[in-house]
Amino acid sequence: MRSPLRFQVGGTLMPGISVYVKRSEDRQFLDWAVEKKGWANIYGVRTNGKSSLYAQHLSTLQARRIKAITVDVAAQVGYTPGTARDWVFALGEAISAELCIESRLLTGPLMGLHSHAPAGTALERLFVDGVLEHCKERIVLVLDEYDCIRQQPYCDDLLFAIRHIQALQARSKLLDRLSVCLVGLQPLARLGTPGAANTSPIAIPIEVLDFDKTPETVNSLMAGFEADQRPASSVLRRVLELSGGQPLITMELLRKARQSRCLRPADVDRVARDLVADSGLGRDLQLFVAIEQALVNEGGNAFAALSAYESLLQQRREAHSAPGADLLLTCGLVRRNGDRLEIKGELFARRFDNAWVQRMLSRTASGMEQHRGKVASDDLARGRTRSRSSRGGPKGKICVINTGGTLGMVERGDKVVPPRDADEFKGYFTSLASVAEEIEFINLFPPRDSINVFPDQWRTIARYIHNRRNEGFQGFVVAHGTDTMAYSASAVAFALGPQLRFPVVFTGAQTTPDVVFGDAHVNLYRACEVAKKPIPEVVISFGNFVYRAVRAQKRDDRRFDGFESPTYPPLAEITGEINVRQELLRPLPKKIVDIELRDEFEQSVLIVPQFPGLEPDFFEHLLQNGSSQQCIGVIVQTLGAGNVTSESPYSFIPFVARAYRQGIPVIVTSQYPPDPGTHTKYTPAQAPIKAGAIHAGNMTLAAAVVKFRWVLAQVRKREDWLNMGPARKKELVSRLMVGKSVVGEF
Repeated sequence: MRSPLRFQVGGTLMPGISVYVKRSEDRQFLDWAVEKKGWANIYGVRTNGKSSLYAQHLSTLQARRIKAITVDVAAQVGYTPGTARDWVFALGEAISAELCIESRLLTGPLMGLHSHAPAGTALERLFVDGVLEHCKERIVLVLDEYDCIRQQPYCDDLLFAIRHIQALQARSKLLDRLSVCLVGLQPLARLGTPGAANTSPIAIPIEVLDFDKTPETVNSLMAGFEADQRPASSVLRRVLELSGGQPLITMELLRKARQSRCLRPADVDRVARDLVADSGLGRDLQLFVAIEQALVNEGGNAFAALSAYESLLQQRREAHSAPGADLLLTCGLVRRNGDRLEIKGELFARRFDNAWVQRMLSRTASGMEQHRGKVASDDLARGRTRSRSSRGGPKGKICVINTGGTLGMVERGDKVVPPRDADEFKGYFTSLASVAEEIEFINLFPPRDSINVFPDQWRTIARYIHNRRNEGFQGFVVAHGTDTMAYSASAVAFALGPQLRFPVVFTGAQTTPDVVFGDAHVNLYRACEVAKKPIPEVVISFGNFVYRAVRAQKRDDRRFDGFESPTYPPLAEITGEINVRQELLRPLPKKIVDIELRDEFEQSVLIVPQFPGLEPDFFEHLLQNGSSQQCIGVIVQTLGAGNVTSESPYSFIPFVARAYRQGIPVIVTSQYPPDPGTHTKYTPAQAPIKAGAIHAGNMTLAAAVVKFRWVLAQVRKREDWLNMGPARKKELVSRLMVGKSVVGEF
């Protein structure tokens, strides 16, 4: 009797010895491998069986007289080659070792190249004059762990080199016998900067997914049991429900189930309880430990991912598109199902629950070993400190959060790009040692243009500041793009609320840090100085002034005084000193209580900017009950004090009235914050109010938009919201929106 295959946990599965579940990806790989001049990209999270996939079919390729050459790029080529040409040279040495021939036979054609020769030229010589010259069979070259090239400064050069080889294959027969399979964690198109790998497909994508629960999968797993001890198929289906089909967890559960002779699904549940404790407090599986450690190793970037995961647990819609979701996918905590994220299985949900998220958020907020970046006080910095001693010198502790934007970029080579991590960003501002005794730099999520900072990032910033509010920081500084800075700063102000008693300073720049005469360095240094002042508000420090965040708006995209506060004076002016106007600061509540974090912002809010000739019919479908696109709130952005078109066929008054009748709150605001009460003087401004709209007063557009989302998130949580009539809904929203200023927004 043939012995059963074993349930192998970890490593590349051994063909004919370990249980292997064939998936549709196997057929994709084989179909690709037998074609000439093919390029494939196998990708997926760790431990999902990428290496096992191609390893299972090496004998099939050999039977078809196809020579498979596998190279572990991370281990055999490494991270140390100094130039792109050096990297190709190291690849040639690795291939020669796999072919068991002298390395000079493959690398010899590269010897005459200059060290800075184009990577495409080097790769062409390696393949044409080296590999194909000394190996006459058809070749499938497998480059495993290719992701490591993203850490090289010449990553783009290698991606363009791949395109060069593909172009050469298209017009020449020199490379007819070569096919290349790239195996890694992420799709090749995500590597490099735009234009290097993602302008058009480089390779056929083959994503390695978790096991499904089909009869074919169940039958494949049965091969791990003795013929006379095979459990019912319901037992294996229960294993797949618990593991979510994650291959490594599936194999661990099955190995234990075989040892324990599980005959019923309930037996599998008992085994799972023995293997994994709830919330990560006790017994654990190796993969779960690795997932948690992967998040810890990400430092500040994990904060956004954990916030996205918490949103997923709470079934919030923004979880599925949050930037932190990419990290959750990469480390294997969740997977995509269409355009939505989902937790993989019951065992994942039990191990990584809400209590675990809260512990991890706290741990990430206070213990970021990798991305933490304290500014050292070296001899030069100490010299600066002494020179400033008459003015008090540096003092206190400040946290600098880089979200991106023009200020948050760095120069690498001849390009301005987002920093790899907080340490690289910190390196541009070493002189900040003269500002404070300790400055921590952190990236909460991959730095980005501010147009891609969404409500989920507002929550991440606010929550991070809230989590670290008692750690001795004098203030927090947020480096942010200018286009949406007023929105993000206003959102953080509302989220932290009226009990905020330390400064949170948003700043940005019109030029990148590499521009010597620009404003990036000046603005960040000034923002850090402002963060030391007794300003218990969220503010925007830009140019020579400090503005209340909920009163500020961008006014120019080029000048260094790019912000203004049209309805409230600056809180401080920056000259030789920072002159804070204490009488303008928001008075703190007399009763000292801790910050109550309210960081939810509703989605599906429609903003309609008014302009001559805009047809209201374009938006009617968004008011339809039951529509998948139905909005839950409307903001009409007027051109002046609140005037809304009222003459047919362009009148928006019926639209406002219909929204009101359907219980959809409507806010009227302006691109130019008007003087208080101005809208009561104009008949066209009174019409939408009579139709059921609420005038936002003299709030800036950014403050009105953000506060409306914030208010809607609160009122829609009420159990009686859906049963309220239109008048009651309007009254409730109006009371929260314009009945009382929360953080000085009007």
